[in-house]
Amino acid sequence: MSFQASDPRVDPPGEVLARYFTFTALGPIAGWQPVTGSGFSGSRLWRVTAASGRAYCLRRWPREHPSVERLQLIHTVLRRVGGELPAVAVPLAGSSGATWVEAAGYLWELTEWKPGAPDSALPAPPGRLAAALGLLARFHTLADWPAQQGIPPAVVERQRLLAGLQGGRLETITAALAHPIDPQLDALAGELLALARSALARPALRELAQTRDAWPLAPAIRDVHREHVLFTGDAVTGLIDFGALRIDTPLTDVARLVGSLAGDDAASREAALEAYAEVRPLGARDRERIGLLDETGLILAAFHWLAWLYVERRDMGPVERVARRLEEIARRLVGTR
Repeated sequence: MSFQASDPRVDPPGEVLARYFTFTALGPIAGWQPVTGSGFSGSRLWRVTAASGRAYCLRRWPREHPSVERLQLIHTVLRRVGGELPAVAVPLAGSSGATWVEAAGYLWELTEWKPGAPDSALPAPPGRLAAALGLLARFHTLADWPAQQGIPPAVVERQRLLAGLQGGRLETITAALAHPIDPQLDALAGELLALARSALARPALRELAQTRDAWPLAPAIRDVHREHVLFTGDAVTGLIDFGALRIDTPLTDVARLVGSLAGDDAASREAALEAYAEVRPLGARDRERIGLLDETGLILAAFHWLAWLYVERRDMGPVERVARRLEEIARRLVGTR
């Protein structure tokens, strides 16, 4: 069995892979290599090739999240829906029977490598919009969970962030932008801050702050966007990265994916919602809530990113990818004015 590591002193996937491959029916490993640009979650990814030629994805979760309890919830939901949805990256069981491994202070998981690539057009082509939202609706249906009602965590977290901005966080972020990190990002951050500050007066944020009613709660992916939906032609062949999944309102997934794939094109947004509703009906109140979650999520995402980059000084990965994300938020803030 041969392994290839970028730095075996730091990255010990060989030990983890042995637990999956040596004592299971997956067979011997031909090799593995790190995946660059693994996303903004802090995870590290490796593409693993078995001697059979099959490809797998090894993920090392960041130390901060998820907890073992949260990962157990995530894996329970994924294994529940994965049998009906081949596009979903379902964690495989290791030699102990568990679907994750603890090693070197991290949690690790292994899934099949999903083919395809994200769509780059905005709005996405109609066929892809329909396929993505239809798949999301099936995911929510198959994730079936005991009925719960409550104020969604997505709403509570946004209320907390908004209160923090009004309580001094906005000034902290503004002051932090005086300390540059990169010429390209600095220019984008200044533009984004101006747009986000002006958006704080929007009625949607006032409505959000006053929301106290109970919503239906169920498993929600919470971070489903264009980079996590892989297409081959018009078919969705990969749905990946479930680290944010928790019990919340599934409507936050609809808002996130419609905003990411359709942007502010009215016809595309309506087509996307109709594709979802064909599988999982949406009432008038659901559509209002989707609009509320989309607009408030967009505004507050701007402040999240500025705080991560300039206040917390997080390393969010390659500058080009971060710049694209800031540009996307800025474009939509302009488009929704």
